[in-house]
Amino acid sequence: MIVGLTTTVTWEHKTFDQEGVDQLIDAVKSLPDPVEVLLIGCGDNLMFLPEHLRQMFREAGISVDLMNTGAACRTFNVLMTEERRAAVALIAVD
Repeated sequence: MIVGLTTTVTWEHKTFDQEGVDQLIDAVKSLPDPVEVLLIGCGDNLMFLPEHLRQMFREAGISVDLMNTGAACRTFNVLMTEERRAAVALIAVD
């Protein structure tokens, strides 16, 4: 799931291969409000985004940070109180 300022969209492909990142970028771009910061909640385990995939987000004008899902939720709430153009993509915690 991806939560934006006013909308939630589905993100089902929860891997960081080329197809997963393409789908994630498309889903973020489909949000009605522009996104500058994307937080990715990686469940219980921290994952790393390869540099070439991070570059894809930069080219789309999106700063991306990966963290565990709880931290992503908390950080998203802070960014919302600061009226930042942010979204959070969440991988469920098992």
